[in-house]
Amino acid sequence: GPLDRADLRQVIEEPARLRGVAFEPGLVDRLLVDIGDGLGQLPLLQFALTQLWDRQSDGWVTHEAFDAIGGVRGALAGYAEEVFAELSATQQEQAHHIFLTLVQPALDATDVRRMATRSEIGEQRWPLVQHLANARLLVTNHNPRTGETVELAHEALIREWARLQAWVELDREFQTWRQRTRAALAAWQESPTDETTLLNGLRLLEAERWLAERDDEIS
Repeated sequence: GPLDRADLRQVIEEPARLRGVAFEPGLVDRLLVDIGDGLGQLPLLQFALTQLWDRQSDGWVTHEAFDAIGGVRGALAGYAEEVFAELSATQQEQAHHIFLTLVQPALDATDVRRMATRSEIGEQRWPLVQHLANARLLVTNHNPRTGETVELAHEALIREWARLQAWVELDREFQTWRQRTRAALAAWQESPTDETTLLNGLRLLEAERWLAERDDEIS
């Protein structure tokens, strides 16, 4: 579970103190506010503290450095952009597909992360998934029922990484359709003899259109 504020303060201050480095007054409080509550605090904090450590000056971690990295969540977005920039053009195109597959878009609510299977991502793109997992942007796992899976390491990527936000917004119509189709597929798999679970009419025409336009992104 998440650490309380006192433990988080110790996590931030003590490793630095043991190396003779201190935080400017009030900076730890800003870090704690930016981290927020809930799960996933420590990985986000790790990104921020690593970048702040590289920017320490004369034994001090400063407010100026904190502002420069864009705060805790800005640090994650900056790191994601650095990782993306180091990819080849082909890998960047694959990453575009991977990240979009791992976002569940919402028409009137907040977009959230979703888990995808290896078959959804595709064998050709899976080596890049492993690379991005090593870079701590993705998390892979193994599900006994569905096999290998992958999801975003932090839902904050959706909110803070401008590139991913732009991808999702530009592709919202397709992603929303794909989400609906996954639900329709699940319903059909539950009742494969029930003809009402099949795509028909306008739903079928829409599916045929997307299949013709984006067949490489439909498992």
